[in-house]
Amino acid sequence: MMASTLYKRFFRTPFGFPTIHCEFVPSSRASYPRRMASLVDQLEEAARDYLLAELPADQSAELEQESLADLLMTIFNWRTRLNPPVPRVCHQSAELVASTKAAEHAAALAALMEKIETGDDLMPHLSRAVKFAHDPKGRRDKDRLIADWGLHHLHLSETVEADGFVERDDDLLIAAFTPTDAYLVGVYPHGSWALKELLTVIVRNWPDSGVMLKLNGIVGLEPEPTDEERLALRNAGVAGSMVTIDGAVWSAAALGQTTAGTSSAATQRSNVVMHTLGDWRRNLPAKLAEATAKVNAAAGRVVLGGWTPSVHDGVLGLHRGQVFYEITRLDLSLRSLISQAGGKDGDAGLSEGLR
Repeated sequence: MMASTLYKRFFRTPFGFPTIHCEFVPSSRASYPRRMASLVDQLEEAARDYLLAELPADQSAELEQESLADLLMTIFNWRTRLNPPVPRVCHQSAELVASTKAAEHAAALAALMEKIETGDDLMPHLSRAVKFAHDPKGRRDKDRLIADWGLHHLHLSETVEADGFVERDDDLLIAAFTPTDAYLVGVYPHGSWALKELLTVIVRNWPDSGVMLKLNGIVGLEPEPTDEERLALRNAGVAGSMVTIDGAVWSAAALGQTTAGTSSAATQRSNVVMHTLGDWRRNLPAKLAEATAKVNAAAGRVVLGGWTPSVHDGVLGLHRGQVFYEITRLDLSLRSLISQAGGKDGDAGLSEGLR
């Protein structure tokens, strides 16, 4: 059984969602399955409303027609391309420190590192394509370097242009981000998307960072593609997350891209959310009984009333009285997606107050 997490929340409104009464009434057995199923339908609708509000404007008007599974895939893939503005410790590779490019861009690098360490928004330094989460006629909604290897490219400039993005030139900073750290690999020319050197620098400088994972038990990869072949394969939708470095086989923790050029971690996390909702649909009476017991325990009394589906702080769940029962998260970033891609939703527990 997939566990859930319980949060005690205090607020007065049901956020506009209709109240659904799910108590069993013997005289209305025929309507019980339909009424119970409608609660999961409204959970899914609450998730859809949240996702559509979070995604950037869609000029194609196609997102509103997408299934919930496709919307989840869209937003999770889009969020892999962003870096939440939180303070991080900067680590410079030995290769970056010794490079002439670092000296050439010293002022811009120093300014960017200060932004990273203070938790400033890095959006101005990202590709302008991050404005697009859905691009049915192009590729602006994809970043194959992030999808395949989990590496970001940032533009090195302190001059912000009219659209809010910094000035662009040919040189880019390649970096990997975790929730607490930023690993600055080096400054490379635009188009250096498939250089094995990028992963080699990470392994030799930060083998325990979690950005790359050593695959014990695999002797080698033969034949290993050249950088040019690797780029061609990536553009064709072939994942290339495994490489041989110093006699050992390593894999990017990002899990590689899908054939569509999107994040495998995003796809797997979308599957987890849909599996969770499917589990609720198949086992709703038992799930509500479990939720009722935990809601009553959190409140210290029997909480009466209907269940109200809603999303709070990126968490999809149910309100009853003054208690919010978590079902699944909808707001994960790249590293969170990687860590939760193949797993279940969190273990049961209590947390007082709003997060």
